[in-house]
Amino acid sequence: MQPQGETDQVLVFKTSQDDAVAFQKIYRRYWHDMYVLAKRKLHAEAEAEEVVQEIFVDFWERRETLNIQNLQG
Repeated sequence: MQPQGETDQVLVFKTSQDDAVAFQKIYRRYWHDMYVLAKRKLHAEAEAEEVVQEIFVDFWERRETLNIQNLQG
């Protein structure tokens, strides 16, 4: 279920336009779920945190060229 507020598509677009606030909203919206999934797969908290952080860093660095259709997926 989509949280209230801006849609993922709008936030992804704004992020691609260098909007750091939109990126922060995506981060806050998805960090915990990604962490839980990574922790379940890796069985280690520190490694799960690191993997999720690396994903978000990569997302920010490639924000102008990424073609994300389903952020939640």
